[in-house]
Amino acid sequence: MILGHSERREHFNETDAFINKKVKKALSENLQPILCIGETFEAREANRTQEILEEQLAKALSEITEEQMKSIIIGYEPLWAIGEAVPATPEIAEETIKICRSFIEKTWGLAIADIVPIVYGGAVSPQNSKLFLNQPDINGLLVGGASLSVEAFSKIINYQEELVR
Repeated sequence: MILGHSERREHFNETDAFINKKVKKALSENLQPILCIGETFEAREANRTQEILEEQLAKALSEITEEQMKSIIIGYEPLWAIGEAVPATPEIAEETIKICRSFIEKTWGLAIADIVPIVYGGAVSPQNSKLFLNQPDINGLLVGGASLSVEAFSKIINYQEELVR
């Protein structure tokens, strides 16, 4: 279940505190939440990415235990890339996901930081998916528009088969 997606935050004024309640409810119902976080282009340009993401993680995951963290997926979706033709570069996504992983380590410990999946979403395509997936800290992709095309989505999910060919 995707929680904290930028459009929900924007159009429904969902705050991190409200998202925290949704995360807790999802966990209580044995659902696996995918917590989406991301910064605006203005925040990135002002070098506030780390501050914004750590604040989103701290508030949306407030009072979440180590055991509960094992059931959560973090989705990094830079607002400036969602629905756009220009994704973050694999290097930007990797660097930003390292910020998230570092925060998880400081808050819940290395063992949890090592097992919590952190995925990238934002203008993912068949052409760039393998570049993201080849980054060491990116554990998967949150595919948006490309999932609406069977051909495009198949290429993304079968990228390893194409590498073997």
